[in-house]
Parts: sequence; structure tokens; C-alpha cells
Amino acid sequence: MEQTLYFILLLIGECLWFYLWFLVSLVSLSQLSAPYLNKTWPEAQRYCRENYTDLATVENMNDMNELKKCVNGGGFQYIWIGLQKTGRDEWQWSSGEPALYLNWGDKQPENRDYCAMMRNGQWHDFPCSVAQHFICNKSEKYSPTQWHTGPLPLAG
Repeated sequence: MEQTLYFILLLIGECLWFYLWFLVSLVSLSQLSAPYLNKTWPEAQRYCRENYTDLATVENMNDMNELKKCVNGGGFQYIWIGLQKTGRDEWQWSSGEPALYLNWGDKQPENRDYCAMMRNGQWHDFPCSVAQHFICNKSEKYSPTQWHTGPLPLAG
């Protein structure tokens, strides 16, 4: 009897864990695909700074690969990153750090615009006034596991 009860409690615990994981996955997916998540680059930067630290910074190829996984998991084609043009052919992260690692797409940047977005894993300069999805750093150390795409869920 005790073993049966223990097994049932263990099974319930496993089911609850899976159910919680499933609910978190649904919330994440709805956040990532909801149309109200679009913001202009300055709005996205302001949102990230108020709720996390800043728009996403990519320091190396490993960060870039993790960012691509995170973004592709949400099914996004276009997404703001924290790269901005500060002068003639000079780009830096919105945190003020210089952009030492670059991942520009073919014939990019065109140097017509002052903000950068990621499309299909590569960067493009783009008008800052266009509203689209964005990705934030959650902490000062830009760990890919600490990125957040778009705003928090709306309170019910």
C-alpha cells in the first residue's frame, strides 16, 4: 500500500512538473508571436532599459549562435538588436560598448539607417522608426540564456 501511494505521488509530481513546463512554454510562445510586441528601436531600447538592462549585445560568434537559436525558436524573421550607428561607418552597442564582433548581411550595412536588426541570422541597418520585435539582455553579463524577447505578458 505504501509503495503504491509513493508511486502515485511520484507520478503526480512528474505530471505536475510537465504541466508547469508546458504552461511556461505556451506563455513564452504567445509572448513571442503576439502582434502587440512590436516597438520602434528607441521604444524597444527604453523598454529593455526599464525592465532588464538593454537591447541585446553580441560579443562573439558563440553569442550570435545562441541569439539565432533563441530568435528562430520564436519564428521571427526581423528583430531589433542593440546595435546603432554613432558616426560615419561607426557602430556601437546601445550600452555604449564598441561593436568589435560584426555579422552584417550581404551588402550591409547600407549606411542609410542608424539602427540594426537581425534578419535570417545576419544584421542589416534599418530605419529606427519601424516597429518590430526585439530582444533584451536580462542581466549585465550578456549570457544568451538571459535574453528576453519582447515585453512581459500583460497582467490579467
